[in-house]
Amino acid sequence: PPVAIPDLTTFSSCDQAIQALQAVHLVGACPPAAAQYSSTVVAGAVVSATPSGTAPYGSTVNISLSKGHAPLPVPTVVGSASTYAAAAAALTAQAFVPAQDNAYSSTVPTGQVIGTTPPAGSVEPYGSKIVVNVSIGPQPVIVPNEVGKSTAAATAALQALGLKAGGPYGPTA
Repeated sequence: PPVAIPDLTTFSSCDQAIQALQAVHLVGACPPAAAQYSSTVVAGAVVSATPSGTAPYGSTVNISLSKGHAPLPVPTVVGSASTYAAAAAALTAQAFVPAQDNAYSSTVPTGQVIGTTPPAGSVEPYGSKIVVNVSIGPQPVIVPNEVGKSTAAATAALQALGLKAGGPYGPTA
């Protein structure tokens, strides 16, 4: 005779659902392939069962468990005038946890977002920490002592460090 299948979505584990099925003379199975993402059911809890309603006495009911919320792509937070506050708001809206890290950049203005770690577009677990790298400007360099050298030699030494040499002041050698 057909047996009524209990509501298995009230159980937070496969074992609990199997015990409920055994109590009504049904067999429960939780095949890994049946697991599915759910934004409303916590990981490990029962999402659904197949069949539902009734099943023949002694038959098997497949139980689908939740894998939790699906992973999400990291949004792009780099752009003109992109600050940490704007990046953090965009990441928080996607349920990521933003964290700031400062880095030197000679191409991105101070206070603007350089990028994220992991990078935009990568798929990360729901609620993951995403580091927002914010520019603190170009890395400082030690200016060499070029006193006594020719203007050409001093200019070449400064340019090798990525600096711009101004015009000579005073007597040139």
